[in-house]
Amino acid sequence: MDVIKLKSIAALLVGPVLLAFAEGPEANGPKTVNLTDATYTKLRDLVRPNATELAWQKISWRASVWDGIVEGQQSDKPILIWMLNGHPLACT
Repeated sequence: MDVIKLKSIAALLVGPVLLAFAEGPEANGPKTVNLTDATYTKLRDLVRPNATELAWQKISWRASVWDGIVEGQQSDKPILIWMLNGHPLACT
C-alpha cells in the first residue's frame, strides 16, 4: 500500500470518531427544566404510557402453559409461549 491509500483509510476511520465528539461535552450534560404547571403536564404526558404501549394488557394471558396449549388446540389457533423464571402471578 502506498502512503496516499493509508492516509485515506486513516481519514475514513478517524473521521466518524471525531464527528461523534464534535458537539462537545456540554451538549451531553444534564438539561434543566423550569417546572411549571404547563411543563409538568407536558413531562407527565411524555412519561405516561400511551394506549399503544399498553395494548399488551388486552391480551388474554394464561397463568399456565398447559391452559394456553389446551385453549389453542380447541380453537385451532397458534400459541405464543413466553416464559420467565418465577411464578407467573409474581407470587414469590
